[in-house]
Amino acid sequence: MYTKLIYFADYDGAKFEDAKECEKYENIVSRVLNVLTKHMCGKTDVTHAVKREPSEVRVAYKSFMEICSDVIPAYKDTFMQCGEGQRDRSHASRILSDYSEDFPILYEVGYRFSCTNFELGIEYPQTYYVAHPLQWEGEIDEIANK
Repeated sequence: MYTKLIYFADYDGAKFEDAKECEKYENIVSRVLNVLTKHMCGKTDVTHAVKREPSEVRVAYKSFMEICSDVIPAYKDTFMQCGEGQRDRSHASRILSDYSEDFPILYEVGYRFSCTNFELGIEYPQTYYVAHPLQWEGEIDEIANK
């Protein structure tokens, strides 16, 4: 029999065998939450529609793509092109989906951006409403930009 030490990340309880890996993950979480707090509403899940300034959404997405390129350097060019609007966001979404086990925070926030209409600056609870904004029957909360 042997004893195995497991480290849990504070944010989401992700498990790590190495303390340094856990600290690295916590640093990534901190950077991502900083972007969300600075440019979005600061939460990783949204249960209602939220409107913000479209330019702030683009700035937040670009900052998020920069973090993703640092964390997953093999796809740096793809992330940077998505952040600049030179490539469709679905490319980044696919990569983040592939890495969802290793970096769940990146996948969660990437999903939030896929639920966001960048032209209107409205984040919906589901991706369906990005393509069908007239189908949204709920209220839209206005978020004051800082």
